Amino acid sequence: MVDDAAGWVRYALAVTLLVAAGAKAKDLGPFIGSLRTYGLGGRSATVAASMIIVVEVAASAVSFAATSDVVAGTVCAVLGLLFTAAQTYLLATGRRVSCLCFGAQSADHVSGHTWARAAAVLLGGLFVAFAGSPARATDALTVAGGVLLFAAMAIADRSLRTRRNQLV
Repeated sequence: MVDDAAGWVRYALAVTLLVAAGAKAKDLGPFIGSLRTYGLGGRSATVAASMIIVVEVAASAVSFAATSDVVAGTVCAVLGLLFTAAQTYLLATGRRVSCLCFGAQSADHVSGHTWARAAAVLLGGLFVAFAGSPARATDALTVAGGVLLFAAMAIADRSLRTRRNQLV
């Protein structure tokens, strides 16, 4: 039974990760192909795609299971951090590629919207992990906010440089 805000966020993260893993597994070919963006191809892309799906399912299972909020939140926060880092890399390098965050059914291009979605997983995980300790939660969210602000600045810097070069 979900009886507090952390429980609802934990449940939402679990459902989100499970849906994302299912969509990737359903459209495995395009997902494997999308990993070329990160320099993975052939067998390494197949292994990486499989690992990503397994990790998302495992994180969802941990969030649904009777584990502590600290464990479930930390697992989701780490995944959110990895997702946000990948999105930041793509946006900061100016690559216009499909996100495939939820498999080929979601052909959104990597954008501020997809980046914010990844950051929401990170922040949601931190919220769940530290909901029992407001002081620690404030510290964790402050650090996460700083990391996300730095990432947003890197993306904005890239965008401004690109626009400036187009004007010249």
